[in-house]
Amino acid sequence: MSPTRQFNNYLVGMNSRVAEVVQRLVMKEMDTVRIVGLCGMGGVGKTTVAQACYDNLRDSADEKANTKFHFVNRVGQNGVNDQDRVEGLVRELYSKLLSEDSLSREDLNIEHRRGRLLKTRVLVVLDDVHTPSQLDELLLQDASDPRKLFAPGSRIIVTTRNRKVLEHVKAEIHSVGPLDVNESLQLFKLHAFSLGSPVVDDDDDGDKVLSYCNGNPLALRVLGGALSYKDSKYWESFVLKLGKTQEAEIHHVLRTSYEELRDVKDRRLFLDIACFFSGHWRSLLVKYMETVDESAYSRVEDLIGKSFLASVFDQSEGEILVVHDLLKEMAWNIVNEEEDLGRRSRLNDPADIHNLLTNWKVL
Repeated sequence: MSPTRQFNNYLVGMNSRVAEVVQRLVMKEMDTVRIVGLCGMGGVGKTTVAQACYDNLRDSADEKANTKFHFVNRVGQNGVNDQDRVEGLVRELYSKLLSEDSLSREDLNIEHRRGRLLKTRVLVVLDDVHTPSQLDELLLQDASDPRKLFAPGSRIIVTTRNRKVLEHVKAEIHSVGPLDVNESLQLFKLHAFSLGSPVVDDDDDGDKVLSYCNGNPLALRVLGGALSYKDSKYWESFVLKLGKTQEAEIHHVLRTSYEELRDVKDRRLFLDIACFFSGHWRSLLVKYMETVDESAYSRVEDLIGKSFLASVFDQSEGEILVVHDLLKEMAWNIVNEEEDLGRRSRLNDPADIHNLLTNWKVL
């Protein structure tokens, strides 16, 4: 296969990530069907990497002649009826792969069409899959063994925030991590100092934004764009609100992830850890949480799998649980939506605490 091409400057830090994923796909291995999963928190760039891999391989002369391509966007997007949406995506996907109009699931059960699929080499991206059942539906209940569905040499890329989706199909899992310091700075400058935008000399304000974003590409793009064409006074004022109010686009992406936690106990555990316990030893934290909920061990494991928590090993401290700063901010925003201060589940603002203690009889 031809070497990975270089991508435009707006995909800062993507070349190495794309090259690694393309290497996992190993398109020249024709004896098997391979599934590669991209996993990570919201806004970290999973879809961007998948799209770049897809474009790279689709534009390759070797692949173009022998492979059918399709990119299924936002599989897990909430709709009026999720089942209807998935059925629509099934119709869209297989109609494209078999070059027929509006194929229903029943049409795909016909033997000669299944035979055609088994002879069809594909590169398919299934983007933002939320649950294993969605993947089963899209792969016509053959998710556990896609060799029964597509021709050898086929490749499927799945992006998800839920590691269980990838484990369900025994995918090769690639964790998409944050950008490093140099990549973060490059991406931020690209958006904050676009053509015609004044250059702000105060590096301290820029450093505070970078620290707040902590390598999250979505946050770097959104905040860089928000500061573009703004003067130094605006930058100073903007930086003061970091950690207090979250930009709408960032909040929407992260809040959507949170709302996918259907179990109230999972939500409570995440909020507790995000608000108070990020950076604590995992073993001690789980032991403490088990005094409240005896299933805390498995819940913590699930939150790690869904990219809400990260388990980090420190040589001096041991295994610790960490919550990304953007997720911590989202957690406090959720808590602060509880209007009755006297009944609020958690408090972190000194002014709120002082007000509550001073006026508790009134509240």
